[in-house]
Amino acid sequence: MQSLSQLLKSCVQGFGPQDLGNQEKVRIMLEPDGEASDPCPQTKSPLESSSGGLQKPVDSVFPFLDQALSSELSPTKAQRYASCIREHFSSWVELAEKRPRYHVYEARKNETGLHFPIRIYLSNKDTPKIQLVLGEVGSGPRKFVEKVLVITPTNFSTLAEVGINKYIHDHHLRRREMYRQQKELNREMSLVKKLSEKIPTLPKYTQVNVPDTKGHIRAKYQTKLAEGNLQELCCRHGPVPFKGALEIITQLATTLQGLHENGWCYEDLKSENVLIFKGERAQLCDFEFVTRSGKRQKMQGTPAYIAPEMFSHEEFDAHPSMDMWSLGSLIYHLVVLDKDPFVGTQEEGLDNTFSNPETRLFYAKKIEADNEEARKDLLGKEGDAEHTAFYKLAAQLLSQVAQQRPTAEDVLRGVKEMQASLAKSESSAAFM
Repeated sequence: MQSLSQLLKSCVQGFGPQDLGNQEKVRIMLEPDGEASDPCPQTKSPLESSSGGLQKPVDSVFPFLDQALSSELSPTKAQRYASCIREHFSSWVELAEKRPRYHVYEARKNETGLHFPIRIYLSNKDTPKIQLVLGEVGSGPRKFVEKVLVITPTNFSTLAEVGINKYIHDHHLRRREMYRQQKELNREMSLVKKLSEKIPTLPKYTQVNVPDTKGHIRAKYQTKLAEGNLQELCCRHGPVPFKGALEIITQLATTLQGLHENGWCYEDLKSENVLIFKGERAQLCDFEFVTRSGKRQKMQGTPAYIAPEMFSHEEFDAHPSMDMWSLGSLIYHLVVLDKDPFVGTQEEGLDNTFSNPETRLFYAKKIEADNEEARKDLLGKEGDAEHTAFYKLAAQLLSQVAQQRPTAEDVLRGVKEMQASLAKSESSAAFM
């Protein structure tokens, strides 16, 4: 039996110095079951004939190549990438075949002269794939998201690929920090996979494993690509129309209800973490702070969306009512008034850590004052019956008393009544 460490050593021996100089140079696929017992077999690629060489030309294997490239690139760029792939595909296959066991090769800008890297996957158990990394679409202190175009012999799709943040500049902390971030990302994705079996509105992730500069395996995860997050779309197009807002709130409340019923709190509900897909379909992302209900934990999150009771102590017990406050703040922020009710610019002399009592006291006073103003504003708004009920629901979610906030089930019931009333009003207006 060959251990995983022995297997990785044998894989690294196949790399040249030019491969190890860049952690993004070579991509390795680890089998889903993590099996590493058998020695690296030198089996033929799905594209290789018994006499050697390619069994079929690239256009026969990937009939959608031109169509796929044109879907994401300008006509000129699509033509350049197609020409480059047709010219070099045979040699890239040979290079991928030389990678022990995993058969993956990535051609970068210094080789192709093109901006986007081109990856060739020739896994024996998977369908052969071509993948283009089209650029970064999101980044944070711990994770980044890239837009990738995946082309297979039967179809093509544009996906979002989530990975740990590779911009770690301190040489001494780099390896330890990457392992820590990888552990957090794996924990987050395994939790989402587990919960998605019970909550259909959660995203579905597919694991893709890649090596770092030392040949250690770390994971990335691919999922469907959204139109953008809620904050970006509102900044670009203005407040969400009322009918669409009801649909988005319904989908968010459905996800929160599923989490709460299974004993979890989301703990980081904000506009940046709400992805919007075509048809005004909303989905939560970034499950890093998801916590068991009742678990004692330190303060975390974004001040504008943190429930006021969380500021009273450095540690607190997670509770679903805190997610409901965040939902009320999100409604007020982007749907009702298109502004943040709890701006709270950082006071001079205060640090950004909630372990500082002065920081917590500053935000507690700021939110208490702004919250009272927001509730009066909501309850004082005039409109038809549906809008009035919506403003009242948002005001209830922003209650200072946690026990008085509606549950996710209450929100779903209220929004359903608003949608039924709105449909009835539209039907009556149509006959007039």
